[in-house]
Amino acid sequence: MVHIAICDDDYKQSQKTEKLILEKAERFSPETELFSDGTELIKAVKNGGYTPDLAVLDIHMPGTSGIDVAKTLNLLVPECNIIFLTSFLGYATEVYETRHSYFILKSELEERIDAALTKVLADRTQELRIRFREGRTVQTVTAAEVLYLERILKKTAIVLCSGKKHFTTAKAEELLKDFPADRFAHCHQSFWVNVEKITGMKTESFSLINGEEIPISRSRKKEAKDAFFAQLERQTEH
Repeated sequence: MVHIAICDDDYKQSQKTEKLILEKAERFSPETELFSDGTELIKAVKNGGYTPDLAVLDIHMPGTSGIDVAKTLNLLVPECNIIFLTSFLGYATEVYETRHSYFILKSELEERIDAALTKVLADRTQELRIRFREGRTVQTVTAAEVLYLERILKKTAIVLCSGKKHFTTAKAEELLKDFPADRFAHCHQSFWVNVEKITGMKTESFSLINGEEIPISRSRKKEAKDAFFAQLERQTEH
């Protein structure tokens, strides 16, 4: 699933844009949110924890322009791709003040939105990512970077292969909700292990590529064993 924000002060245009996106991006399982102005979108990100994968922004809006919204999203949600929509070609040079993926004239929306969505979303869906809020910023890591997740009191530690750790208040189940069920093995009340980083399984623990031993609880032993052998089968197939 990809989360797509559509921000345009023209409601009819927003509906038209949404309809086209739902049709053209169906294979990416899009979930859209409509915003009538840039301030509303930024407020949702800052205060509501909203983290879009893609923002489709009208440039010319009352108050906060689409370009200013993009600059803020570049800082708060750096992994969010941007597609600019406008009726005015004169904005073409101003958009380069931001990190963005596409610039589309509204008069050409139907002809160009399919190519734009394919370019933006195909790259994103090639690799699974974990997105989380750490402090006041939104961070993203690829699944390939993660060794395991550990719930510690009221925070979840995301432990990377590099040795770095991120901490977020989000629960592991929430962070992994869009992942295939067998990608992370919930082997203990407090641990979710990336099955691709397991080198061996002992009676009461998993051995990981960095030498760490992650405990397997008695109540989750069958689930852990099934995930481990499913991963061995996938490695054999490749």
